Amino acid sequence: QEYNINELSIPSMYVLDYDFHEIWYQNDFDVFLSKWTDSRKELYPEEYEEGLEFHKEQLKKIDKISDNKTTSFIRLFERLMYHIPEIEIVEYPNELSNYMRLHIPKENSIDEVVKKLKKSL
Repeated sequence: QEYNINELSIPSMYVLDYDFHEIWYQNDFDVFLSKWTDSRKELYPEEYEEGLEFHKEQLKKIDKISDNKTTSFIRLFERLMYHIPEIEIVEYPNELSNYMRLHIPKENSIDEVVKKLKKSL
């Protein structure tokens, strides 16, 4: 509000970020595999299996991270609209673009929400 911003554009997806996490996971997994020779696997089979299990869990997190950056991010603004009913939805994601566009017409309503949030902390 200090800078007279009254319209927000919220991206609905981060395609490049998903690729980044996949590449990061693959690099990390390759480093893990390079440290485990056949003889080392025979000496420490439990540790090797634990490491594999850890990396399987990391792979599952890629989708969770992507969901948090897309669906959960949009839901955050939907909750904001619940608290500030004056917000107008100008555009939903995937109508004309990949953005949710919001218009916030009143300054006072946001001040009231901030006051309520501070009281609840």
